Amino acid sequence: MVSEDKAKVHGSWGLNDGRTTPLSSEKVKDAAKAGLSAAAMKAKLFADHEEREIQRLCANIVNHQVSLLFSDFIPILN
Repeated sequence: MVSEDKAKVHGSWGLNDGRTTPLSSEKVKDAAKAGLSAAAMKAKLFADHEEREIQRLCANIVNHQVSLLFSDFIPILN
């Protein structure tokens, strides 16, 4: 009995009994802008992080190569 009353008030899915409210084109545009802005911000943050990670890895490679070079030449210099 109670669930039937709720179904009458909220519709079968708990929505406006099948009625829809039209959205203005400005609201749709604003929502699209917000979504694209959020995606662009995440992409920029991800790209910045990837760039820092690549720089760190390159610095590690260079440091390792230099240490190998010096470890080979130090016995020769002595």
